[in-house]
Amino acid sequence: MLLVNNLAVDGAAPEQLVHAKWNGGVHLADLVFPWFLFCMGLSVPFSVDGMVKRGLSPLARARRVLWRSTVLFFLGCLIDSAQAGRPVFGLDVLQLLALAYLFGSILYPMLWRARLGVAGILLAAYGIALAMIPLPPHGTPAFEETKNVISFVNPVLARFNLAGLLSVVPTTALVLVAATIANLLRSKEKSDAVKLKSLVAAGIALTAAGMAWNEVLPFNKTVWTPSYILLSAGLGSLLLALLFWILDLRKWMWWAFPLVVYGSNALVAYVGPVLLKLVVLQRVKIDFHGRRLSIADAWLHSFTDTLGRVPGGWAYTVSYMLAVWVVLLILYRMKWFVRV
Repeated sequence: MLLVNNLAVDGAAPEQLVHAKWNGGVHLADLVFPWFLFCMGLSVPFSVDGMVKRGLSPLARARRVLWRSTVLFFLGCLIDSAQAGRPVFGLDVLQLLALAYLFGSILYPMLWRARLGVAGILLAAYGIALAMIPLPPHGTPAFEETKNVISFVNPVLARFNLAGLLSVVPTTALVLVAATIANLLRSKEKSDAVKLKSLVAAGIALTAAGMAWNEVLPFNKTVWTPSYILLSAGLGSLLLALLFWILDLRKWMWWAFPLVVYGSNALVAYVGPVLLKLVVLQRVKIDFHGRRLSIADAWLHSFTDTLGRVPGGWAYTVSYMLAVWVVLLILYRMKWFVRV
């Protein structure tokens, strides 16, 4: 996320770090958001188990889930408001995460077969809506960039600042699938070898299902097609299996510390840099070699004026990510972890 959101190399960015065009497949950049959701879904069983161990009643657990969702939702509104320069209530990244977490947590207590069944129903219903609902003016289904069910419904929802609300359906399904995947790792009855094989099998099955559905309804991040959801879950499961083998089975942990620092304060790593850039780095002007530039532009030009546009742009992006990491490292060393 920090890499993709802070690229400063214009048209020289690698294709995989730029979002794919409409029905243009899936790039690495397109997996960032669904893997946020996937990680959130993985955390649900551990969170629920922790609340149960603390003796929280079902009502208290529900209140906790609602509180977390509310905080995440309004943090998203805070970011949108900072970007717009005025109070904004709407749906964006954190708001969608909040709603998917809310509904995924509500549905999680079901048996795993029922949970996957609900996820399948949600994806099937959503996919059928995308592919088969007739649209005006000719009353025929359409799945084009400027004409599809989502583009037809969103202007109506926008009147209530809820454009994008239908995306909660497939993203909730992704959270449910991820929560079920997490239970494979939590199982006390399965050996580590069986867990690894199960993760790989689940990853292959989900990826294959996504690729098969792609033949009917293409991978598409813009409208969260079911094929895109399944592919994201499948690749996420395979990556999780790889990390499980490397970290838990082989005990090769030395290389992972930089990622631990980022992940231990993931909310700060997301919200902090965005707010800092919107409120300070892009708005506060300073004198830079006779020019009046924002701090962000001065930071970028300090590299590009010396190294050139592309090498300097990469140096800016890497320095930005490193600066965030140093702040997170300080918080990590002080054991200050922001949770909701």
